[in-house]
Amino acid sequence: MRLTRKVIDDMPAIEKERVFFDDQLSGFGLRVHPSGKKTFVVQYRVGGGRNGRQRRITIGTYGTIKADEARATAK
Repeated sequence: MRLTRKVIDDMPAIEKERVFFDDQLSGFGLRVHPSGKKTFVVQYRVGGGRNGRQRRITIGTYGTIKADEARATAK
């Protein structure tokens, strides 16, 4: 799914923290917390391709930053 304002607003409440990844931009995702807080993240690997260590950086909180701005930052 492409992470857009409508998709993010329509996400249901969850019991456990989860990251939903965008289909069009590799590594770009939305972390949803049980409290309802939503943050944009980007995940990547450092060195060694598939054998490299995974890193995840928080871009910003949804509401403070728009989905399009977060996507541009992730690129």
